[in-house]
Amino acid sequence: INETSTKNLINYIKYIKNWEPLRVVISGGEPLLYIKELSKILKCLKDNNINTFVSTNGTLIKEGYSKIRGLVDWYDISLPAISKETYFNVRGEDRFEEVLQGVNYLVKNGERVRLTFTINEHNENEVLDFPEFAIACGVNNIRIGHTYSYWDGKLKQKIWKKEYESKISKYEDKLKIYYPLSDKQFELYNYGYIVLERDGSVYRSIVERKNYICNISEIEKYKDIFSEIGKLQIKLFAEDNDGEIIQNLQRIS
Repeated sequence: INETSTKNLINYIKYIKNWEPLRVVISGGEPLLYIKELSKILKCLKDNNINTFVSTNGTLIKEGYSKIRGLVDWYDISLPAISKETYFNVRGEDRFEEVLQGVNYLVKNGERVRLTFTINEHNENEVLDFPEFAIACGVNNIRIGHTYSYWDGKLKQKIWKKEYESKISKYEDKLKIYYPLSDKQFELYNYGYIVLERDGSVYRSIVERKNYICNISEIEKYKDIFSEIGKLQIKLFAEDNDGEIIQNLQRIS
């Protein structure tokens, strides 16, 4: 992120305010690496009464928290392990304790925190113990994700076993649990996902770059399309209507 891309994002925020988004998610890379620019973007979102959601790996929370305090409605921390050994196997670095300190720091400051565990071949053996681990951290929201393998825009592989859900669900009286998207939900999610790149390019997909729409400077011309996508995304989890929604998305694609 640099000053130019920050200005692009702030201009984008002014446009999407008119579409009444439920929230804006800021992820990365690692957004807290750019704490100066991040604070400006979050401040702009707050000034426009838009809920903010920051997705982070949790390693820089203690360093950057004071600069964004009061500007974030929800922290989502990616924690793919419940042990130092597994964390190292997944991330290739020994920063497990730093993440735990960051989680503890946010919890003590009364922030809303969700821990996200994305299953892969290195940590699958810890997924069933993750809910208990989160409770011990003082967190009451978790998300279980799974690794998607894509080729040419099509799902080839995912790591998730249906029996995991029945075992994890026993913690639902203590935790708000977000389970992986179904294949149909993920198809909808992918159709509707909007990405703004650092150079100002706007895409409608994180999987296929051919879904490029415009540059931020041209976004006004595509306002109706973005508005329609936003409305359809609200219906994302309405599986009873998934066929109709997909047809509508294909119609405007």
